[in-house]
Formats: sequence, C-alpha cells, structure tokens
Amino acid sequence: MDINLDKLEKTDAPKEVIEVYKRVKTDLIDDPDRKTWERIRKRCWSAAYPLDPNKEDSIWTAKEREEMTNRGQIPIQVNDLARDIQGASALITSKNPGLNFLPIGSSDLYIAELFKRGWDFVINGNQGAVTFYDFIKEKNIGNLAVLEAKHDPSLGIFGKIIIQDIDPTTYYFSKDSKQRDHSDVSFGKAHLVTKDYALETYDELKEEDLQFTAIKKEESEGDVPDRKTGMDNYAVDTNEEPTTDPDEKEPEDIWEIEDWEFKKEKEIWVMIPDPKETYGYKRKIYKNYSDIEKDGWILDPDKKTAKDTMGVVALVWKRIVTKRIQRIIVGKKMISKVVNPLGIDTEGAPVLPLIALQEDRTLSGYPTGKTARALELNRAANKRRMQSIYLASKNIDALKLFPAGIKWIVDEKHGDYVEVPKDAAFAPTQMGPVNTSAELINLLQVDTQSIHDEYQINDIIQGKIPAGQNNMAHRTVLSLTEMVGVISSPGVLTFESALVRLGKAVAALMLMVWPRPMWERLIEPDELGTWTPDKEKPQVDQNGQPIPPEASVVQQKWKDAIDKLTGENGQTKTDLIDIDVKIIAGSTQPTNRMAKQGVAIEMMKAGAYDVQAVLDYTDDPKKDEITERMEKKRQEELDAIRQGQAVKGTKTT
Repeated sequence: MDINLDKLEKTDAPKEVIEVYKRVKTDLIDDPDRKTWERIRKRCWSAAYPLDPNKEDSIWTAKEREEMTNRGQIPIQVNDLARDIQGASALITSKNPGLNFLPIGSSDLYIAELFKRGWDFVINGNQGAVTFYDFIKEKNIGNLAVLEAKHDPSLGIFGKIIIQDIDPTTYYFSKDSKQRDHSDVSFGKAHLVTKDYALETYDELKEEDLQFTAIKKEESEGDVPDRKTGMDNYAVDTNEEPTTDPDEKEPEDIWEIEDWEFKKEKEIWVMIPDPKETYGYKRKIYKNYSDIEKDGWILDPDKKTAKDTMGVVALVWKRIVTKRIQRIIVGKKMISKVVNPLGIDTEGAPVLPLIALQEDRTLSGYPTGKTARALELNRAANKRRMQSIYLASKNIDALKLFPAGIKWIVDEKHGDYVEVPKDAAFAPTQMGPVNTSAELINLLQVDTQSIHDEYQINDIIQGKIPAGQNNMAHRTVLSLTEMVGVISSPGVLTFESALVRLGKAVAALMLMVWPRPMWERLIEPDELGTWTPDKEKPQVDQNGQPIPPEASVVQQKWKDAIDKLTGENGQTKTDLIDIDVKIIAGSTQPTNRMAKQGVAIEMMKAGAYDVQAVLDYTDDPKKDEITERMEKKRQEELDAIRQGQAVKGTKTT
C-alpha cells in the first residue's frame, strides 16, 4: 500500500495533513528495516502458532520439504516454541500486575486511595490479566507490542476506559528514537479502512473529504494527478461509475491515521506561592519575558524571580517543554488536533495513551528477541528428530545381501525363509546398523535445552527436580526460583516501566472523563465515615489507646479528595501534574513473591516475624479478613483472661 507524495502535494490537501502522510510513508511504508521486522514477526508467529503447519511455511519451506521427501525423510514439524512462549509470558503475568499510588504529602492519602480503587476498577473491567498476558506474548513472539488506553463514551452512562492491545504492524515510529517507549520521537498508528466505515464513524466527515482534488493546471507547475480510485491509496473518485460487482467486498483504500507529533517549545513558568496548590505554587505560563512584564511583574536582574505590585515574590522557571500534538486524519480531513490531550505528568512530560513494549533493541531501530533467535534452534531440533526416525527405519529394514541362485520361500504357516544352493559363494547376510541414533538424541537434547534457555525456562519452571537434587531443602528451591527471577529481571523491569506509563494514561483519563458520581461509586457507604488509610497516624487518648475517627472528619476528607479530583463544581479540570501522587509499579514477578513468602515463614519460625508480617507478603485476597478475624479472636481471649482474673479476685460472703 503506497502513498504517492508527488501527486499528493499537487492536490488540495492541507499542508499539515501532507506532513502527516510523509511520516506515515517514511516510517510505516517505505522503511526497509521495518519490512524486515514485519517479515520476521510473521515467520515467528507462523512457527509458534501455525494454523496449518502443512500449508504454512512455519518451519520448512516448500523447497526444503521437497528435498527431504526425495531423500526419504519425513519433514517433521514439532512445535518446541509455543510451550516456552506461554511459560515466559505467564512468568510475569501469572499474578495480576499491580501499581502503587503513593501520596507525596499526607494530605493526599485519600486521593491516592481513590486512584488505586479506580485503577483496580478499570483493570477488572478490561480483564487485565488476559490483556497483559497477550501483551507480553506479542512481545515475546513479534518483539514489539503496543497497548492503547482510551475512553469509549458509548459504553455505560459514564462511558468506559478501554485498555486493549493493538496490531503492532499498524504502529509506526521514527527509528531515531533513543528511548524504548519512543517518548523522544513522533509516532502514531495508521491503517486502511473502507469509505463506508469512515463516513459512519466520523459524523463530521463528508464525501468530498475523501477526494484529493487536483489543483487547477494554471495554479500548478506539474500535470494534474491521476485520481483513479485506489491507485495511490489516498484518493476516492466518486464521479466514476462503479466497475466492481455490487456483491464484492468494499475495498479498504481510505487512510485512518492517529499521529502524535513530538515537539519542543520554550516556555517560562512563573511559580506563584499558594499553599492551597500542589507543591505550594500555582503557575502562569508565558512565551517570553516581555509578556511577564506586561502582566505587571517586575523581573530581577538575573530573571530568576519576579515581584508583583503586592510584593509577592514568584519563582521564574525557564524550561524546554515537550509537547505532543495529536492529529486524527481520515482521507484529507483533519478530524481533530489537540496538544497534550491527556495532560502532563508530575515531571511535566506529556501523558501518552499508546504504550510500546520492545524486546531487545538493535542498531536498525527495530527490535529482535527470543522467538527470532529460537527459530533456528527449533529447526535444528526437528532436523534431529527427522534424522533419528530415518536412521531407525533404515536399521529396522536393513539391506540384505543374497548370493546368486538363492530362492525366497513365502510360508504363511511357519514363516518366510530362503533356500540356499550348496555351491553359493557366501551365506546370506543382513547389514547391521550403519550408525546409532544416540548422537542424534544428544544433539536433540542440546537444541531443546537451548530453546528453554532462550526463554529462560529452567527445570524449576518446568516442574522438574534438577539432577542430583532429589532431596533438596526448601531453601534450595527458593534459591533456584529466585534465580529465575534474577534472570528474568530485565524483561520484568521493561514491563513494569510500560505498566507505569499505562497507569499514568488511565489516571489521566479518569481525571478527564469521570464525573463526580463515578468517583463516589468507588467508596462503599459504610466506609464514608469510618475508613482511614493505613499510613494515617491514628489519634490516641491519654492512656495511649487509639480513638476511632469522627465520622464527620472522615467524610470531609473524602469530600476534599473528590473536590481535588473533579473540582468543587463537579467539572474535571485537573491534570496529573496538579496531583501530589506518585505512580510506581508493584511486584509483578511471582517468583520474587514466592521467595519472600518463604523467607517470611522461616522468619516467623525463628520468632522474628509475627503472623501479620507473614500475611503482608501473601497475595491472598482475604488477607484483610483473616487479619481482622485473628485480631477479634485475640481480643476475645484477652477479655476472657481479664474476666477470669476479675472473678478470681471477687470475695465471697
């Protein structure tokens, strides 16, 4: 699918739209390294998950199959990849990956709790475990996976925040990127759709928006470009008579593009002291110093501070601001153009809804990975199986050497035999095995183990006991399991980084689209006056006993938190930069958690940990319920002891 830029520039398409088409052509259509990556990705998928191994060249090409058949060998296609891909993907996502929303200041404890509950609500509504598994699986096979977070207003009264994995072949990015998340270059997604789909999806789109009308000859230096339907995959000529069968499927020849341009601009932030705002400042943004002075500020000589007529001293912060310009283009129509549509995070960087996850980086700008390297190992293992079968069959039906004059007698009752003349030159013989398959089996085991090593699937993960460790201790198991976590840590870290970026996108969408009632739904009625964060310091009486919080105080804190998120008038106007909450990844590596749980149990046996400390290391969803039940039981036992002592001390008459 090509885009003819020479013809496109001679049409009436806006210059801004043409610039987007140039990026799509350069980064999506013409790049040779991208074509190589797409070819390898398709081959990896066909090898690991072929629909029909006999038709798709998943392992062997048609020429290789023919050569093997001519040599009397069976072209075996045993899949050694899928199981390890599943194991490597499940290793990270067997437990729901988590995010922690940590308040920077104590006043935001309730805000952090609302974000955490909102994140859990979105993840549960999107089958997060399955989505993340598919995300990691695509990365393990095709070496590049992409998630998208967006709001669908048509689902539910408040809409729904959607998390979905998108086809990575529709995602494009500049190869100049030095960052794994492509946060330093322009990127986007583009694919072809039908004309009917475009007109039905975008209400503001008209038929003429899909026609790239040529500029009149006197207005252009070149010839009028050809606008035949589908010729260049950017033009639709509705004036022509349809030449296709009305029952034929409508062609997809309209580009639907979501482009995210990377741009840097200079800005000057005047930070005005305000204790009510995050970090104690509110900001005003200017383009140059003269605008600051026109606004009534007096700059100091070094332009580090400014003072207004009331004597308020503000900090002046000159910074290079990274911006993301989102353009949605269909045909030649720019449907929308927004700067930083999801706002900016606490570091001032734009929040992005497209989350890219790469395997190993290469110099070409496109990634390679486990399955690309394991392809030849899988072919080698199947070659050894094929040779072993061929060798065994030849040895079973070995070559027979008969002298001249011998007669073969077929005896169904006693079995076949031969009659040998007395003057035979030599006795009939049968050649023994020309070779043994032991060497081939050893090579097969080496290749299979190499595949396991590529996917970091050792004996522990496979459920096997390592050789010579039949009676190994519990700590040895934990050590071996922990070793898997160490080996897998680079992949875990990159996934956790992607998860944090996704968390920022979801949090920004919640701030943008959730009205006040949606936030209020996250609080149970019985919690409104009783729930307090664990990190909030409880009040105590003169005896040091905790005092239950007043219901009105707790309600006010919940109300203040929701006001901060939605605004007192119920309208969402808050950016992540205005929220004093930090988003970090929780533990996503199950083997690490298993090792920590084992250590906690050992510490409890030694008397260093109590039961509560051990429960803190578990993933049991009823952990809080268990803790509450244990505390209640302990109180009952203490009450019984106190009552018994009181009865014992009572005097009788």
